[in-house]
Amino acid sequence: MMRHITDHHLTISTIKTSTWTCTSVSENCFNLYFIVMSGNFRIDFCNVRGLRKFFFSVYAHICFHRPDVFALCETQVSGDSDPQDFHIPGYHLLSLFIFHRGLIMYIRDNVVYQHQQHLDCNDAEFNSLWVKFKIRSHILHFGFLYRSPNAEREHTYNGFDALSESITRILE
Repeated sequence: MMRHITDHHLTISTIKTSTWTCTSVSENCFNLYFIVMSGNFRIDFCNVRGLRKFFFSVYAHICFHRPDVFALCETQVSGDSDPQDFHIPGYHLLSLFIFHRGLIMYIRDNVVYQHQQHLDCNDAEFNSLWVKFKIRSHILHFGFLYRSPNAEREHTYNGFDALSESITRILE
């Protein structure tokens, strides 16, 4: 089932299946997506377009909605930045800071997870963070990706090759 609502400044789209729901909320330039999986495990993700600029909004979203995971791309934080500058109480922080790109994941303290660093990709134009979650008796592999819109075709192909290799490793 798909539902779509639009007004002047806000667009909300929802897709629902028997096992998960994905909702997209766009307000002005801030796009936010939610995935709620069975058992109420919630992953929110957003192209933040500058974590320093929107850190208060990120902090407020986490405090108000308390997602299990909040993944952000295009953090635009330089690699020599201290991740503790972006710490939020009650959440672990995984980061891949790259100027003009970058990924970050906030994971609630009570969520059982393992960062799968051997699956991560840190190519010039294609980045990924991989995490394995244990949700009750289920295992969820979650890969969060960013591909630069200015990436050359070769970098895109290399990124998708790396993504394919990561998925193959998970399935072995």
